[in-house]
Amino acid sequence: MGPVVRAQQVYRSDELAERRVDLAVVDQLVESGVFDKRVRLQLELAFQEALSNSLEHGNLELDSAWREEIDSAGVDRYSLTRAR
Repeated sequence: MGPVVRAQQVYRSDELAERRVDLAVVDQLVESGVFDKRVRLQLELAFQEALSNSLEHGNLELDSAWREEIDSAGVDRYSLTRAR
């Protein structure tokens, strides 16, 4: 078994919502040949989706059912609440 690689990054919620998080450990795994670029992209997308879900449903407490509640202007409650 090889060495254990650990990485820690600290961000505020508003910083995460506005930027793409660099996953240095994934870059290292691609460079070492453990993953190819296709797997790297899949990992980055999965991480961004998990991060987005945690921000929207955890921090902002948005309910997915609000996507079905459309106002007279055609905008859903979820998007309106998220934009505030």
